[in-house]
Amino acid sequence: MALYLSPNVVFPTSAKQRSGFVSSHAGIPKLTLSRSWLPTRRSSRLYKTSQRSSGEVVCTSPPYEDQTRRRQHKEYRRRDTSGHKLQYFATCTPGLEQVVAQELQSSQVQAMSVVVGHLGVHFKGSMQTGYRANLWLRSSTRVLLLLSEDELDPYRPGGDSVYDFVRNAAPWAQLIPVGGTFLVKSHVWNCSQISNSMLASTRTKDAICDALRQEHRQKPRKPSIPEEADVPLVLSLHRDRALLYRDMTGVSLHKRGYRDAMHKASLNEATAAGVLQLSGWREAVASSAPKSSPVTLLDPMCGSGTLLIEAALMAMQVAPGLYRSSWPFESWPDFDPQEFAECRREAQEAERELPMHVRIMGNDMHSGALDLASRDIRAAGLGDLIELRQGDVAALAPEE
Repeated sequence: MALYLSPNVVFPTSAKQRSGFVSSHAGIPKLTLSRSWLPTRRSSRLYKTSQRSSGEVVCTSPPYEDQTRRRQHKEYRRRDTSGHKLQYFATCTPGLEQVVAQELQSSQVQAMSVVVGHLGVHFKGSMQTGYRANLWLRSSTRVLLLLSEDELDPYRPGGDSVYDFVRNAAPWAQLIPVGGTFLVKSHVWNCSQISNSMLASTRTKDAICDALRQEHRQKPRKPSIPEEADVPLVLSLHRDRALLYRDMTGVSLHKRGYRDAMHKASLNEATAAGVLQLSGWREAVASSAPKSSPVTLLDPMCGSGTLLIEAALMAMQVAPGLYRSSWPFESWPDFDPQEFAECRREAQEAERELPMHVRIMGNDMHSGALDLASRDIRAAGLGDLIELRQGDVAALAPEE
């Protein structure tokens, strides 16, 4: 079978034909094809053709691939240093997208062009916006910084089209430090060219390693702990569109950093923060007057106290990211330590004491759960600010 692209040229489609096949169809000039025989996603024009005296039409690859790569790398550098051109995606639990969008539009983060998407929120801003998002987001699980996006090449096999996209996505020798590690996580859905996320991750790794090898760099070593890779990458393939991100967060944001142990059935911290915001807890604390009746939050089956801790942090305006000691982006070549230090200083100055009219209480019938809750409350630096009591919820009577 042949794909007719012009009256005079036939492009064979089988693997055997693509490897230097010379067409001999009657009435059609003979066509010699190189290995790269179709237009790529980087250009809308066909490869150059020339007709020899014998009538043989020769297809040659146009010399624009290197220029395209250099242009993309130049665009990448300009994008990294220009004020509000960076594009981000904050992931979250399904149903919390609107909550995350509100957090991004807060005075603490000041994100721009906030758009709710599928399982997360798109937004734009400077690199400082990304720093603030990691420090302040309560209901999000990670912040991703877009490197490149494009349609997959429809004329290439799925794995090869992913390879081509990643190879030209960024100047990898600049992004991955010498001796550094990287990790790839792929998410594939509703993609006609490739359906295997493991294959997508493998081809992504191949492309990056080949790019580094071309720069006479050694193959990067594998991270000893996957969540502690120097450059975590996330590849998203949806409806034949590819998006490649750098993961600024590494370890999920719901792991605040104050817990050294947790119960296997503990509520996710990001989900707990989202539930509290949907309940109106933040507004209740902000709108109540100090001399009015106390604003009380009671968790009758508190378990390890996740809701209680998140409620206290929210009332005290504590940025949850301050509990972390390190971030993946601190080893990136475009990391600005002065800007990040400024973001941390602003977050520390925003903290306040728990308002006197705010009361947070937890109850559980299991002593082991209360012991774990008390331990986590102390680890979060909340001391005696949260009241705990033991008892059956059926016998619990709210105090006036």
